[in-house]
Amino acid sequence: MAVGISINQHLFAHRMYAVNLAQLLGLSRSTVTRKLRGDVGWSLQELLTVANFFQVELNDLVPTPDREGGWIPAPFVPGYAKTPALAGSAQSHLWESNPRPIHYE
Repeated sequence: MAVGISINQHLFAHRMYAVNLAQLLGLSRSTVTRKLRGDVGWSLQELLTVANFFQVELNDLVPTPDREGGWIPAPFVPGYAKTPALAGSAQSHLWESNPRPIHYE
């Protein structure tokens, strides 16, 4: 769950949703939602893909153990970049939380 908290913070900071992360990872939205809740584990490849997408180090997503056998989410330091991988691309409209309407003439 601690990994999911860290990733959720990055999603929120970039105004993205689980469905956007699902598209990035090639998974269903329900699978990503279960991963974010901690019901399903993350593969190393998935974490590397997410870290690369958000332009952070893997350690920025990985929690540290606490003294009671639990986990502490990685500290979150918000960035100021736009959505990293797709900003300005032809597909950027897929990632916008509030896309502009299309006007047909």
